[in-house]
Amino acid sequence: MPFRTSIETLVATASVALSMAGSPAAAAACLTGDGVPAIGAHALDGRTLRLEDGRDVRLLGISGGKSDDATTALASLTVKRPIVMHGAGTSDRWGRLQAWLYLPRRDGPQSIAEILLKQGAGHAVGTVGAPCFDLLLEAEREARDARRGIWATPGAILDATDRAGLLGHIGAHIIAEGRVTSARVVRDRLYVNFTSWRTRGLTYVIRKRAWPMLGADVSAAAEILKGRPLRVRGQLEWRGGPVIEANGIEPIERLGGRVSPH
Repeated sequence: MPFRTSIETLVATASVALSMAGSPAAAAACLTGDGVPAIGAHALDGRTLRLEDGRDVRLLGISGGKSDDATTALASLTVKRPIVMHGAGTSDRWGRLQAWLYLPRRDGPQSIAEILLKQGAGHAVGTVGAPCFDLLLEAEREARDARRGIWATPGAILDATDRAGLLGHIGAHIIAEGRVTSARVVRDRLYVNFTSWRTRGLTYVIRKRAWPMLGADVSAAAEILKGRPLRVRGQLEWRGGPVIEANGIEPIERLGGRVSPH
């Protein structure tokens, strides 16, 4: 699709998923491999669950979760209750399994990440294919529009021009908003800057392998992006300045001419 149309509808593509949200079909979109039954024993934070067998599981699809409210939300769904793990084939550097967690239901599995996102317990993270992420993004949007949980007060979305604010979140998965000041292609990367000097604000980097998300020739996309108010998300790193590198799954969202207050 043309990039101009693509930018305006990247979020709207989730509208098809709206009618599926909370249904067995929605949960099935994230299922990978055979499910492994388990019992939750203790929620360590809003994303980490200790099982009765002593293993720790890191919930995929949602970020944040360090608050007491997020921990309580995860505990209420999982502690002393049967759950089903999917995609638990890898562990992080702390030895925690990384998995999708589901509640078994008569009408089909229910995604725990989707439930938590609807409660405003965190924001969506695109770690799997786009159909699944669209569903999680829709659940996040529902909570944001209703100002639930983390969306009840400012701060869940960072200012892409606020260097000091960004520095406090290095290493975390974030959402940031701002107006693009420049966008240029250098070799196999598109650099999207939100401040005149890249070290003073966020730079969003799109490598060649992720260019298909732009929906157009990359040079034309760079021109269209200039001056646009955008929302981006991803893992925030320090590379001489705050940087997010696009993973090709999480979309660039156009903000319709304005940036939300931070």
